[in-house]
Amino acid sequence: MDSDDDLIQNESPFVKADHAYWDKFLSSGTARVYLPKAIIYSQGETGESLYYVRRGTVKITILKPNGDEKILAMLGSGSLFGETFLDGLPHYATAIATERSEVLSFPKSLIFEGIDSDSQAVRALLMSVLRKLRLCAVQIQDITFLNAGQRISQVLRQLLQLYGVRVPNGRRIQVRITHQELAQLTATSRFTVTKALNEMKKRGIIDLNKRWIIVIDEDALKNWNYH
Repeated sequence: MDSDDDLIQNESPFVKADHAYWDKFLSSGTARVYLPKAIIYSQGETGESLYYVRRGTVKITILKPNGDEKILAMLGSGSLFGETFLDGLPHYATAIATERSEVLSFPKSLIFEGIDSDSQAVRALLMSVLRKLRLCAVQIQDITFLNAGQRISQVLRQLLQLYGVRVPNGRRIQVRITHQELAQLTATSRFTVTKALNEMKKRGIIDLNKRWIIVIDEDALKNWNYH
């Protein structure tokens, strides 16, 4: 049976995949550095490449004409994205760097050659696509059955597991994510996120140091049920 930490990892929108398989193909990719907020591709564009995050963080998000945004995933080092080139249809979402990020792109002709000759390539692509399907299902489940406080707590625990760094008073989440991005991930408002974080700080569960979140009491965070 999966442990609680395994479930957090498997159902997390914060993807931090293993480099093992793709390392041998990195020399075939075209590298580009994207500054924060730079768009890698936009929803509605036809996909021509597969992408790989070598360093940094990329968010996959759906943007509406009125400016509303729904973040689907945050992709860390070692993650694949842009798999929609496989069906020849336009991208359903936009990919944006959230910090200075180095991204490799692989033309679809190269990927199709790999699929034809290497079963590992097929498996790697399938795992990446299936993971994103799981993420969508889990987000629907969370929105349906968890209240806003529980969703915020779960996202913080996911961040902590993937990016937690030990500091004297707890573990610091070593990734910069804004209150607005937390709101977009948890289908709530920035006001609700800020209110929840301030209440967690008041109760000694977390500390807020500039833009860093330090988790002091992990058990209390796990059981957080603020409405």
